[in-house]
Amino acid sequence: MRFYPFSFLTLLPQYAVAEARPSSAAPSALFTSDYLVQVIGSFALVIFLLVLVLFLVKRFTTVSPKTSGSIQVLSSVALGQKERVVLLQVGVEQVLVGVTPGAIGLLHTLSEPVNITDDEDKTFSDMWSDAISRQRSAKK
Repeated sequence: MRFYPFSFLTLLPQYAVAEARPSSAAPSALFTSDYLVQVIGSFALVIFLLVLVLFLVKRFTTVSPKTSGSIQVLSSVALGQKERVVLLQVGVEQVLVGVTPGAIGLLHTLSEPVNITDDEDKTFSDMWSDAISRQRSAKK
């Protein structure tokens, strides 16, 4: 902890204000109607902004369905904000493609299929406990 020699000067304005107040003034009530309207209005505004942000996120993020005819998205990994590597199952063949905002390019055609475990059967509590256990093991 560092000691600043002139740090006590920051406290001087508080003492000056405290001495300037008359001691006979009655304390104001904390929960006046104006105060409650302001707090409830602020709370409603924050809730409205949260709902608006959730709506915009849902509207502008495109979630591709896992299955679409004979093409299935097996796995997808984000490499940047707009770049992804996607593993596709096309018929019996698996294809690794790179996806950017301007193009989609073939990276590799897999000779042996990759087995993907289905996490869809897991409940949220199972996924949560897995994440917590991985976090604890990473700290050790």
